[in-house]
Amino acid sequence: MVNLKIQFKKFTSKRPNFKLMNNTPVQIAILVLFTSLARLSPADDHHPIIPGFERFAEVEETTDIERGMLLLNELNCMSCHETKSTWAIEPKQAPILTEVGSRVLPEYFGSFIADPHGVKPGTSMPDVLAGKSPNEKKIISESIGQFLASTGRSAKQKSNISLITQGEKLFHSIGCVACHDPLNEEIHLPTSVPLGDLETKYTLPGLQKFISDPLHIRPSGRMPQFNLANKEAQAIASYLLRKVVVDSKINFAYYEGAWEQLPDFDQLKPTSTGTAAGFEMQVGPRKDRFGIVFSGYWKTDTDDKFKFRLGSDDGSKLVIDGKTIITNDGIHPVVFKESECELSAGLHEIRVEFFENSGGEELKVEVYGKGLNGVGLETLMQPTKTAATTPAVDAFVFDPEKAELGKTYFQSLGCVSCHEMKAGGEPVLAKRGINAPSLKSLDLQKGCLHESDSSIRFGLTDDQINCLTAAIKQLKKPGLVTTDPEQSVHEKLVTLNCYACHNRERPGDLIVGGVVDTSGDSAEIYGRKKWFTGTQAEMGDEGQHPPALKSIGAKLNPRWLNKVLTEG
Repeated sequence: MVNLKIQFKKFTSKRPNFKLMNNTPVQIAILVLFTSLARLSPADDHHPIIPGFERFAEVEETTDIERGMLLLNELNCMSCHETKSTWAIEPKQAPILTEVGSRVLPEYFGSFIADPHGVKPGTSMPDVLAGKSPNEKKIISESIGQFLASTGRSAKQKSNISLITQGEKLFHSIGCVACHDPLNEEIHLPTSVPLGDLETKYTLPGLQKFISDPLHIRPSGRMPQFNLANKEAQAIASYLLRKVVVDSKINFAYYEGAWEQLPDFDQLKPTSTGTAAGFEMQVGPRKDRFGIVFSGYWKTDTDDKFKFRLGSDDGSKLVIDGKTIITNDGIHPVVFKESECELSAGLHEIRVEFFENSGGEELKVEVYGKGLNGVGLETLMQPTKTAATTPAVDAFVFDPEKAELGKTYFQSLGCVSCHEMKAGGEPVLAKRGINAPSLKSLDLQKGCLHESDSSIRFGLTDDQINCLTAAIKQLKKPGLVTTDPEQSVHEKLVTLNCYACHNRERPGDLIVGGVVDTSGDSAEIYGRKKWFTGTQAEMGDEGQHPPALKSIGAKLNPRWLNKVLTEG
């Protein structure tokens, strides 16, 4: 039998019992030992959630030093405390903020900067304004929020209703729930990477682009690229943002008929008319053989050139101020066509024609230019020349003076140490250095490890502080070099959370990692196994779960392994 070598450092009555699983010819045990399973959920705990740290909290062979090194890496401590990492993978880089205003809602920035742990429990972003007075904190967070919002324009957009069900199925079947909590049940796992309140953060196009290519803005992010088709990414984004409510912004006229080309809608009588939140396909009862004309107004602030992309299944046309800008006619799957157009400052009449013959139905109009980077045209429109609704009291209003002040704060408060960013095509550089000591010369009685006295707070637990302290003490020792290939591989698998899906044999006959499987009273709370169903039930666990990484070198040739790991 496999030597489990399990010893609990402490015990809580809520610990689940762990099953043995037949993932290999020899029964193996998944060493899934959570930190403080008695807590209600990750959402109730405001400390940084690092999956590898949480998962191997009480495995005796995983030392406090090892877990502390992981934290140093994943909290990006080296960005301020310049020290060469001994960890096997580069420190985790913070998201790139270039054009962040085009993918994140403007109201989100200030609130998150003011209270990162309250807005997104489990975030690894520290409260960099913890040492400021409430009034200072308000001024600085609002100003930086204005600066970030100035990098683009974005607005809420309603989810594609027809894709929400598909998105729910994809989210719970392609592996998302290996790292995140399932969203269609009240299940909370301590090792889950928090999603936060996505509806208050992302635009639909912004989240779709992130899901399609997460490494574009998070080059050292731990979320892999799933090689999703555009519609699959759109479906998952629509599901995650399914609760977003958008006021009616455009007019529609709905027609019924069978066409192979766009008809002259002006010569036809609409079946119904009304207002909609966007280019919605569900304004009428039919799924096939219908047409819609969307109309409204768009106010531009300055003279500028814009690029428009019109995508549809089937035919469509974009008309601005009575002039046809793009024609995308005929029966076809989703096809995009684009064109540029110069518009003067002022109000412009928008008309988008569409017809659906049979099969799928989709309509999108994206706008580029003047801070707009693929923003849906419908989010910019209003139904009448005079806006029908007045802005909400708490609606975001751009303030150029605050944005300029925010840039100064962004450059002087250390934001640039973690975040790469360009504004106006130029890198945003620090105005002064952080002057933080290296980890090797750090006074362990001061700074981030003593958060009540620190101007920067990560919300660390006592366990995290103890592990960080142990790791920093280890770094202070002279001649510390990690050369063990086996340990190096383990560190990479822990950091990238590969163990969420795969199990692997370590020295001493230890089997670590794999899909969490529990039994007993806690199974429904902490188990992930039931979400991995596979497509061939007769194969059992081998047909449902990601493969064990045992003896991989003997099974697969190095050339193929290298291709998979480097190219996907």
